[in-house]
Amino acid sequence: MDEVIISTVRRSDKIIQRIIPIRHVLFLRAEDKYVMVYHTAGEEVMDEPLYYFRDKHPDLIQIHRSILVNIDRIISITKVGCKGLMKLRGTDIELPISKLQYAKTFRVMKKELEL
Repeated sequence: MDEVIISTVRRSDKIIQRIIPIRHVLFLRAEDKYVMVYHTAGEEVMDEPLYYFRDKHPDLIQIHRSILVNIDRIISITKVGCKGLMKLRGTDIELPISKLQYAKTFRVMKKELEL
């Protein structure tokens, strides 16, 4: 079975369950008390904190304190000063990699390429 992101969102008097296959997820970004999930069909607002998704889905790696990316979507990492920029397949958005996460992200990517 494909791994999926499942989240329950409360909207006024309705409870809506969102199901997004991980293979469709581009990245997640924490915004205030919500998390935006950007995927191939658009974006969804989730009520869970970012660490919920990070801890539950090993295919999502943290590149910034507020950003998780789907490791299978990464196409390039560019170093800019002591930080970095990442490009993902399926979007033209460049995501920042924090100084703290740059070395860790690079090690994870190197390990993935060796498999």
